[in-house]
Amino acid sequence: MSNYKINKTGAAISAVCLSLTLGSVHAAPLVNFSNGTAADADDVNANFNELATRIETISLTPGADGTDGATGPQGPAGPQGNQGNQGNPGIQGIQGLKGDTGAQGPAGNDGAGVVTYSWSGYGSAAWDKKVFIVTQSDGVSFDREERTFDRSVTNFPVMTRQRFTGSTLIRHHVLHFSIDTTDFLLYQIDNFVIEADGVTVTLNNEQTISPAINTRNINMALGMNWGTGSQVTTTYIDGTTPNLVSFSTDTRSLLAVEDIMVQGVAYSACQKIMIDRAASVLGSHFKEINWYCPGGTGLVKSIHIRPDNAGTRSRMLEFDPAQSTAVPAI
Repeated sequence: MSNYKINKTGAAISAVCLSLTLGSVHAAPLVNFSNGTAADADDVNANFNELATRIETISLTPGADGTDGATGPQGPAGPQGNQGNQGNPGIQGIQGLKGDTGAQGPAGNDGAGVVTYSWSGYGSAAWDKKVFIVTQSDGVSFDREERTFDRSVTNFPVMTRQRFTGSTLIRHHVLHFSIDTTDFLLYQIDNFVIEADGVTVTLNNEQTISPAINTRNINMALGMNWGTGSQVTTTYIDGTTPNLVSFSTDTRSLLAVEDIMVQGVAYSACQKIMIDRAASVLGSHFKEINWYCPGGTGLVKSIHIRPDNAGTRSRMLEFDPAQSTAVPAI
C-alpha cells in the first residue's frame, strides 16, 4: 500500500476517533472510507473541515456544582443617596358628612369664685373729726392725732391732720384725695409750719403726687397686691427755695377681713391693709398696717414702723370715738 493510502487511511481513522469524542450536535456526517477503495480528496477535505468546525465549537459538559463556601463578612455600608424630590400633594378628598351632635355631658361643680371687697362704705363718712390716741415706741414726739374732714366738693374730700403733744400743736398737714369709679387716690399734701404762738399755721410747701397714690380700690381680694410708682414735686411757697423733684413707690395689700377691739370698742369685718412705702419724702421709708371698718367708721387702728438715724421707731394710733365728732344727723 502506498504512503498516500496509508495517510488517507490514518486521517480517516483519526477523524472517526475525534467524531466519537465530540458532541453529536453537528448535523453534517463524516464520510466513511472502506479498505481497498480509493479515498476521494474532496471527501477527505470535507471530513477535515467538519472536524475543524466541531473542534472550534466544542462545548464541555459542566461538572457537578461544588459545595457553597462560608458567607464572607459584610462590607461597609455605602454612602446614603440623595433624597428624592417630594412628590406633588394629592388632591384633597371630599369632606365627609357632619356627624350627629353628641349628648350633653353632666354639669360640672360650681366654682368657689373670688370674693372681692370694696373701699366703699369703709371711709370715715360718719365723722366730721376723728381723734386717735398715739402710743410711741420711744415715748416722745406726739401723743394725739386729730383728723378733720371737708367733703364740700363731691369726690374730692380734704383731710386736715394735726398732731399734738399734750395741748401743743407740733404738726399740721392737709391731704387732698380724689374718688373715681374704682379708686380712692391721694394726689397732694400741703405742709405747714407752726408759728411762734403755737396756733397760727403757714403753708410752707405743696407736694404734688403724679400719678396719685392708689390707697384703696373697689375690687380688693384677700392677698391682692397693688402699687403706685410716683413722681413727687415739692413746690415751696416762699418763691426762693428751689423746687424738689423726688420719687416714691407705694405698695399695698389686703391681708384680711377681721374683727378687732380698739379702745374698748368692738368692730366687725374690718379690712386689714398693709402699706410698704419707699421715698425720700412722704414719710420716707416705712411699713404700716391699717384697719378700716364698715358703716362709715373708716380707720380705727394703725401700726407704723420706720427706720431712722436713731434706729427703728414705731407708733400705734387707736381711734377714740368719745373724743371725736360725728356728722350731725339730718
